[in-house]
Amino acid sequence: MDIDDERIREAVRRTEILRAPKQSLSTFGTTNIYYYLVTEPVYSELVKNVTETVVREGRVIAEKPRIVTPYYLSRLEGFSSEARRYFGALIKAHGPNAPGLFYTYKNEPKELNIVSDTLRSVIEKISAEIDKRGDLLASIIKGEDEMWDVSLMKFIYEITRGSLRDNVSQLGAKGLLDIDSRYGCC
Repeated sequence: MDIDDERIREAVRRTEILRAPKQSLSTFGTTNIYYYLVTEPVYSELVKNVTETVVREGRVIAEKPRIVTPYYLSRLEGFSSEARRYFGALIKAHGPNAPGLFYTYKNEPKELNIVSDTLRSVIEKISAEIDKRGDLLASIIKGEDEMWDVSLMKFIYEITRGSLRDNVSQLGAKGLLDIDSRYGCC
């Protein structure tokens, strides 16, 4: 096992979504989620009697999901032969026109602040501020300082997974997941 793989697994395991957005990703538009990613500073074990919290703020922009097929995905560039074999297996198992959703994301970091307060206190203050604003798309993530972007990716994965059922339901209700027999893939 690679040391970096173990560090990634540990960062994922220790990441907590403390406050998820109050609504799912938009099915028919772009969703802007403001995040506060709080961590204990990487140097906290070296510096005694100092209580600090790192707060990273930013925005994750989730573009409107696109309906794709395994055949479409197999045409994307930059994938290994193993990935292409997997796409081939998807085509074989589900057919070349089986619908799926393809989400794209963009991270726009805003600020990084080091606050002289406990992690718990900082989280409570941020949560109160979000409540005061009534922001339905703000979130708080507790992550790992050195691997903060891995913590953010776990968050993105979790909100996508949580939104998928709603997105598929809305697309299905509009008939957008129906396969039109007039169109072939190959």
